[in-house]
Amino acid sequence: MDFSSLSVGGSCLKLPELSCCFRQRETQPPGLGLEFYEGAIRLPESSAPNTKNVSHTITADLNLTDADGVQGVILANRAITGGYMLYVNLDHHLVYEYNYFDTERTVLTSPDPLGDGKVEVKFTFVYDGNDACEAGIGCGGTANLYVNGEDTVDSKRIEKTVPARFGIETQDVGIDLMSPTSNDKDYDPPFEFTGGTIEKVTIELSPSSPEPDEEMGQQEFWDKIIQEVIR
Repeated sequence: MDFSSLSVGGSCLKLPELSCCFRQRETQPPGLGLEFYEGAIRLPESSAPNTKNVSHTITADLNLTDADGVQGVILANRAITGGYMLYVNLDHHLVYEYNYFDTERTVLTSPDPLGDGKVEVKFTFVYDGNDACEAGIGCGGTANLYVNGEDTVDSKRIEKTVPARFGIETQDVGIDLMSPTSNDKDYDPPFEFTGGTIEKVTIELSPSSPEPDEEMGQQEFWDKIIQEVIR
């Protein structure tokens, strides 16, 4: 994929003792997904699809040739301070883990191990909306995990989400080249994907989800983020 084709609008906030640039996603036409392939690594968070404050779907098409050996990272966009990972654990179960500022973690796991052959795994997040929490940004939603079908294999609430940036690390497909966001004792980076191939990962952002308020002032923006972290 030509990453230079990913165009993201940006704003830069400057405080007396802190300068932080963050980028907000552009409005995405319905049904448009951004595709990534195994080996797409070290994509800066500011250039990766921005899944914050928005409903989104992550779909991975896998071709598994060794069910007894399948394990490792499918997609990771995280820092040790926050983010998410979709991976297969050492018991060959699909796992999605969300890290909220290293204070709250939400883990979804498939009840059965993945089998050989063509496998589609999918994660969806249905965002409550920016008007659903007092801070007006970084609100919660419902997370769902799927394997080869429309029925969920696990579903949980994520009550608080990271409103702006996970950190200074990158998005990786098929490997974890930076610090792990998982507390799983068996998760040992780089935790490269084995037992098959990742044919494609598609990230789709919902065009109907509310955008962050671009008119929000600098001080109000940071006040809201701080409120979310400490509440």
